[in-house]
Amino acid sequence: MRIDVRGASDDPEGADAAAARAGSATDDDDDGAVVAVLTAAGAGTRLGAGGPKALVEIGGRSLLRRAAQGLADSGVVDHLVVTAPGEHVERFAAELAGLAGAGVGIRVVAGSSASRQASVALGLKAALEACPRAAVVLVHDAARALTPPETVRRVVAAVRAGHDAVVP
Repeated sequence: MRIDVRGASDDPEGADAAAARAGSATDDDDDGAVVAVLTAAGAGTRLGAGGPKALVEIGGRSLLRRAAQGLADSGVVDHLVVTAPGEHVERFAAELAGLAGAGVGIRVVAGSSASRQASVALGLKAALEACPRAAVVLVHDAARALTPPETVRRVVAAVRAGHDAVVP
């Protein structure tokens, strides 16, 4: 497992520069790939956690780690992009270190403080940089950390069967 960390993606020049450094990524390796965007940039204000919601623990493991592990355990996700609060990108990468699922590439990028939609857009951009010809793109939220791996497998199977979009 490799974790790639990207800084403040809200800066368009910085994102373009990072993409240029990453290269054009036209390998055949991502044909048919499944890439997941895990949104985790929420501040946790309403939760009153005093920090990012995704780092709140349930049973000794953070929501972030539980959600990422569920995606990896599905066996169908090839690459995972996590959107983190800009000031916590390194901390989120550390939280994901050692995650089981050696075949899953992980990239942590800065999300947006403006809205969840803006964070999803930044995550999708990073996902398509990582896997330009991915066959399936999943969008998942770290707050739904207890989603069973079987649900992920069923969603991917439904997309591969021809459904344009699937809500479990």
